[in-house]
Amino acid sequence: MAQKKVNQVEIIHTAGDYHLHEQKVNDYLAYSGGHVVASFVGTPDVNHRHEPGHFYTVIEFEATIDGE
Repeated sequence: MAQKKVNQVEIIHTAGDYHLHEQKVNDYLAYSGGHVVASFVGTPDVNHRHEPGHFYTVIEFEATIDGE
């Protein structure tokens, strides 16, 4: 089968610990060779509004897959 390259997106989420989130993002960037598209802090929904910050980072990277 032929291989082709496709763009992939991964969302990294961590609740309450920014330093852990930063480490997870840096590890994923090193692994994937991707780049950060967006990063934000929020809560998943209204039921989580009293929890510590939820950190989200969107990473885009190129992957090689088997396909035609």
